[in-house]
Amino acid sequence: RAFAKRAAKARAAVATKVVIGDRVERILQFAAANDVGLIVLSSHKVDARRPGKGLDTISYKVAILAACPVMLVK
Repeated sequence: RAFAKRAAKARAAVATKVVIGDRVERILQFAAANDVGLIVLSSHKVDARRPGKGLDTISYKVAILAACPVMLVK
């Protein structure tokens, strides 16, 4: 909510929505149905010694599967 308020002050179009269900599937469905131009998700730090460990995270799956750009924020 705080980010959405700051973005609105900067005149950026921001929408927030809560959806229930499989998180990856629902994020992708929502983005496709609402012509979303950018998905912003939080992400975890990648361990350089085990880079493949994070491949099953929600943020990684959305980033790979989304039809629009995805910004991962650490």
